Amino acid sequence: MGIITQPVGGDNYAVGKMVAQYILEHWDKKNCTIYEIEGLPGSTPAVWRHKGLADELASNSHFYIEAQANGEWFEGP
Repeated sequence: MGIITQPVGGDNYAVGKMVAQYILEHWDKKNCTIYEIEGLPGSTPAVWRHKGLADELASNSHFYIEAQANGEWFEGP
């Protein structure tokens, strides 16, 4: 019998896309500027959430990410 492995965790790319879809559906203003607050900079989840957000927003030139800020998340006690 072989060993089966399965990663545990969320699909961060899909989460980023869902956020972008929500923005596109609920804001009908033109030229919307988005300020993205990210998790731990450079971490795999933060990178993939940003990529999903940016890829989905690329389909609409009226919405763009102006800047990113570090949410300064920290691990609790």
